[in-house]
Amino acid sequence: MHSQSEERQWLSFRDNEGLETLGNQSGGIIPILKLSYDTLPSHLKQCFSYCCLFPKDWEYNRETLVRLWMAEGFIHPPSNEGNQNSLEDIGNDYFLSLLSRSFFQDVTSLYYLGDIFSFKMHDLVHDLAMSVVGSHEVMSLKKSEMKNDVSQIRRLRLIMEGKPQEEESDVLKNATRLRTILYQEEGFVFPSPLSNNRLRVVHRLKGDYNRSLKTLSSTFKFKHMRYLDLSYSNLEDIHAVSIHQLYNLQTLSLYGSKNVQNILNGIGSLINLRHLDLYHSDATILPINIGNLQSLLSLDISWTKISELPDSISLLHNLTEFKFKRCCYLNALPRNFGALTQLRSLNLSFITELPESLTSNICKLECVNLQACKLPEDIKNWVELKFLWYRGRRDNVIMPRGIENLTRLELLKPFIVNEEEDVSNIQKLAHLNSLRWLLIVNLGNVRGGKIEAEKAKLKGKQNIIYLELQWDCLEEEEKGVAVNNSVLVLEGLQPHHNLEELWIHGFPGLKLPEWVGSSSCLPNLVKLKLVYCKSCTELVGLGQLPCLQILKIYRMNSVNCLGEEFYYHPQEKEEESKGYARTLFPSLTELRIRDLENLEEWSAPPPPDNSFPFLERVEIEYCGKLTSIPDLRSQISSLSILGCEKLERE
Repeated sequence: MHSQSEERQWLSFRDNEGLETLGNQSGGIIPILKLSYDTLPSHLKQCFSYCCLFPKDWEYNRETLVRLWMAEGFIHPPSNEGNQNSLEDIGNDYFLSLLSRSFFQDVTSLYYLGDIFSFKMHDLVHDLAMSVVGSHEVMSLKKSEMKNDVSQIRRLRLIMEGKPQEEESDVLKNATRLRTILYQEEGFVFPSPLSNNRLRVVHRLKGDYNRSLKTLSSTFKFKHMRYLDLSYSNLEDIHAVSIHQLYNLQTLSLYGSKNVQNILNGIGSLINLRHLDLYHSDATILPINIGNLQSLLSLDISWTKISELPDSISLLHNLTEFKFKRCCYLNALPRNFGALTQLRSLNLSFITELPESLTSNICKLECVNLQACKLPEDIKNWVELKFLWYRGRRDNVIMPRGIENLTRLELLKPFIVNEEEDVSNIQKLAHLNSLRWLLIVNLGNVRGGKIEAEKAKLKGKQNIIYLELQWDCLEEEEKGVAVNNSVLVLEGLQPHHNLEELWIHGFPGLKLPEWVGSSSCLPNLVKLKLVYCKSCTELVGLGQLPCLQILKIYRMNSVNCLGEEFYYHPQEKEEESKGYARTLFPSLTELRIRDLENLEEWSAPPPPDNSFPFLERVEIEYCGKLTSIPDLRSQISSLSILGCEKLERE
């Protein structure tokens, strides 16, 4: 009903006396659910009913489903000429419309771009989809049912157990209206191009990836074919020329297939191809004629042995997604790679340096993941960037120029603090107010204490939910000054109270600032991890963080007691009135303590206060001097103690 904007429509639904009758009928839930289906526009009805072709409880891939809708001809651009959205974008809008009406559920998303990756459909909704398709629309057929009449079927799901047999193809010769075949298991017999000339879609329902596909057909003369999935096939006997003549083909998947090179060498004839998947195939070379694929939007060569990209790759001006993750033989990109200005994401594993053209041209990159690759010097033209993750070496690495202007950034791992004429570059974070995940490293380079640290303006960044702060290793002669300065720096890095996860690593100060344990400063903190803060002697007030669920304390060598200061924040304790019991660590479910080599005692809070009402799991490891802990056996379900000799003897 959310799409109904007029009062009369809501009143009409409320006053519909037939609803109660429907609900009381046998199986009445489907007629009631059908009310939602009946209000759908026609283009969404056919997209929804198509989903019944998949098994119940199937985990649908959003991109795959949209491409199947396209191949079926379900997606149409709006009549207004000003709309420049691709068919994929329009199909995604269709998907979101069905999702908003609760036809889909259990959505999983790519956290960095926010794109929905997969989803499921409730069994009752799947039944609804089956109930609204015509009797000759969809059929699920097992190998043992091959004698069934399929002459009028348009869409068929084949469950092919065991090796395919030649005679099985005879069943499909009468299916002259067949448009779509979805097949499961390891075998598949392609139908005859003469009798099944309307075929548009052949798609494998990927289940057991260890099973290679055995295909008994070598010729693909289907002039209407839009979607061809040959994943995990041995293409040795395939008639490659027949595939090169599928001029209407939009999607070609050779995922995990063998002997794909003979198909690739002539692929330039597929001028309408939009999606090419070579993931984990035995492809070794991308042919020069790949530049002919002007319609190509996505190309995946991940986990292949391709060692070089042809210069013609720069002609794919519409390419938005190019995946080459774990291409360990590919260590350089063409100089003109920056001509691909429509790319949304780059995931570089073994590329050592980006070509200058990639940073000099204004592009639409939203996600860049650099592993072994050197950080570019200037990224001011990556104006759409939302996600920047650099995993290479950080010593002597300078943050790129222009980082301060990328105000759409949501994830930045890491921001490397560099010294610039006795002043660090940390102020470049000031205007990046869209940040949600932030890692700052080399904080020892912030020499100006609290005043300089406050220039990052973390306290005003209300979108940040994850913050990780790391100090670099210090030389002995620097430690005296650095310890005092680091306390002031951490005070100046106080985050917004919306923060949910905080990591502090290598902090050299003697005491954490008060905001770390303050319920008013961190009321929404869920996870806290303190690592290698080896000079810090106290963990102040953590027990009063109201939402803290997971606490990890590692390698804090100067802590010798978890006592009163562990539970109470000094300022908040003074403000509390006495005479009633308080609950400390009210939300904590998991506590891990590791490598606190001088920890001798962990005591319970004094009465009448109580603690840890929801604690489930405790792990204490390698705390050799620890002699006592609170008695938690009646409260928790898992207690693990390792390398704590004195405690284990007790």
